[in-house]
Amino acid sequence: MIKEINNTQVIFENKDCENFNKYKNIVGEKIIYYLIKYIKNITKNDKVKYSHVSYLLKYDKRIKMTIYKYINTMEDKLKSILIDNSQYDKIEQKFKTDNLTIEDDTSLIELNKIDNNYYQMKTILDQIEKLNINCNNLQLFRNIIDLRNKIMHFTLIYTNLKWFNEQLNKFKNSLIKEYKNGFIKDINKCKEGLKEVEKLLLEDIKWV
Repeated sequence: MIKEINNTQVIFENKDCENFNKYKNIVGEKIIYYLIKYIKNITKNDKVKYSHVSYLLKYDKRIKMTIYKYINTMEDKLKSILIDNSQYDKIEQKFKTDNLTIEDDTSLIELNKIDNNYYQMKTILDQIEKLNINCNNLQLFRNIIDLRNKIMHFTLIYTNLKWFNEQLNKFKNSLIKEYKNGFIKDINKCKEGLKEVEKLLLEDIKWV
């Protein structure tokens, strides 16, 4: 079956109509229409298979969930650096590095408090830098803040695939060797089962 959507002929097969109605309610119609246009512009085909739209949505979700997992690990690492090397003075409302003891959990409590005044990655980095706490690759951490924000706000990667490719390579280089290997494998693995739309996806991440 062929339907006219966004001035494009879209081919629906098998359970595509059911899939279309489901995703339309989850991600909204405009994202689906955008992807139809995106596929048409890149492939230069007059007709677009809806299954390819579905594949792109699936890939977008896989990529973001994979990046989120590693960013979450990095944020935990940053928090631990600040927690282990500072204490929080409630009276002065600031972090300090003097008179540290292993029993002091004031920084831990401050960084994990549940209210509107939560600590973002940039805030934690600023504190580490301000206190002159030793932190390897501090600038590399800063380089991924934009990527972190885009992922946390579930930005559609196809709005700027080139930018995401560049950011993923920056992010890769901010990881320690053990995580770097896993990240490269996990990101590239997101393409599994999507051979038909491989040219529409991110470039493979490489070690170099």
